[in-house]
Amino acid sequence: MRRPLLAVVGPTASGKTETAILLAGVLGGEIVSVDARQVYRGLDIGTAKPTPEERSRAPHHMIDVADPEETFHAARYARLADRAIGEIRERGNLPVLAGGTGLYLRALLRGLDLPVGRDETIRRELKERIAREGSEALHRELARVDPESARVIHRNDAIRIVRALEVHRLTGEPRSLLHKGGGRRHACLTAGLMPPRDLLYGRIDARFDRMMEEGLWEETKSLLDKGLDPDLPCFRSPGYREVIAAIRGRMTREEAVERAKAETRRYAKRQITWFRKEEIFWVDPEEAEGAEGAARRIREWYEREEAARTPS
Repeated sequence: MRRPLLAVVGPTASGKTETAILLAGVLGGEIVSVDARQVYRGLDIGTAKPTPEERSRAPHHMIDVADPEETFHAARYARLADRAIGEIRERGNLPVLAGGTGLYLRALLRGLDLPVGRDETIRRELKERIAREGSEALHRELARVDPESARVIHRNDAIRIVRALEVHRLTGEPRSLLHKGGGRRHACLTAGLMPPRDLLYGRIDARFDRMMEEGLWEETKSLLDKGLDPDLPCFRSPGYREVIAAIRGRMTREEAVERAKAETRRYAKRQITWFRKEEIFWVDPEEAEGAEGAARRIREWYEREEAARTPS
């Protein structure tokens, strides 16, 4: 029986990275990032990516897998993370999920069930192609972009082939993945870090000051100087937005720092609200006396739960 995945979640600046690295070390694990911004290459300081030293202590996956210009969705994340998890399993190691993007974690563990509308232009084009090329030609195309749907849709079923290809055109994702919601795709035990609110906010403020000292302003300006559109989704997280506004003269540097801290605190509140709806083993890292204590408690809990699930 395979070991369940272990996920370490919580609000930003709660200590997930260090705790996950410690857990990977004692459990024979490799880390799979669950962060909607760390997937982008070049956005390093503002996304609090693990440092080279931290990455040397445990293998990390799902970091730097997309260019900033790309649109990155939860379904695409799930597909790539699935592949990483499979490779980690093949090496005999435990995938340790670590991050604070709740939607990505849900997509990976339970799939998505997102309604996708119709596009008459796309449908008309696909129907015209079927008339010219035949349904089998489009079925072969479907097999390339969504092999699971192609397996269950007959090569002569033009209506369903058109719909599956339409969904892929509209979302960039296979329809089979978008409609796996409500089930369980991976067995996973989820632990969460929840420091006292005042301590968490203090960590958020201190971390942003550190980001500015480490060159967040220069990193952001360099990305803009490369011609990246400041309205790209990769820049929508707190920090980059405010620094971009300051670079463009819409506020002072000092105002940007204070605004970014406030927006990050609000983001942490939204993360807490999301994760409180999930079944999570919560640990207060302050009460546990730091990351080592938190990792020890999570490891002991994980091993108890794993033993209880294993048939005797």
